Amino acid sequence: MKVFKLLGIAIVAMLLCGPMMGQSKREIKKQIANEKLKQELIKAQMETENVTVTSAPCAKAAFDDKDFYRGMGVGDNVNEQNSRDAAFEAAKASIKAKMPEFVHGVTSQYLNVYGGSAPSEDVQRKMERMFNGVIEGMLNDARTVCDNYKMTDRGTYHYYIAIEIPKAEIKKNVTEALSKDEKLGIDFNAAQFQKFMDERMDAMLEAKKNAGY
Repeated sequence: MKVFKLLGIAIVAMLLCGPMMGQSKREIKKQIANEKLKQELIKAQMETENVTVTSAPCAKAAFDDKDFYRGMGVGDNVNEQNSRDAAFEAAKASIKAKMPEFVHGVTSQYLNVYGGSAPSEDVQRKMERMFNGVIEGMLNDARTVCDNYKMTDRGTYHYYIAIEIPKAEIKKNVTEALSKDEKLGIDFNAAQFQKFMDERMDAMLEAKKNAGY
């Protein structure tokens, strides 16, 4: 199986996560177009080299486990730092692509049980915005667990980067943020919210294992 699916993660992330970060439709379309162009160039080079998911540098370091969400990104640029930055952003995007289902699932489950007789959609949207904001901040400071590059025949730096963010820290930071918000409009039960996060994290990991990755 080619690494095309891996390279396409950044594009999917733009589609899924762009609106959550408050971007306009024009900005989202522009980012998607730019990302498509970059990834097509990288894909063509990797096809020439016959790189697979399992053989790509940093691929083995990019799988989630019970303690971390991980992602891998690829960058290609004549400037070394720009290539590395692009790979880091693509790795962030690959983790972001996993978050909509997780965030929406946790907040929906919590509000169904603890949100009262008719929890407001505004409350859920606010919870999700705060949730996403915490994750975005953590991604900016994500730990690099693999960093590899090579020079191509075209004279560009071809970077591979894998990053991770700890699930325990997500739980802690999100719970603290929601607990401190007095305008949330509900009685917030931190212990139960963390329990729902644990359950959703475990379910996501199990689904990936069943799918073979």
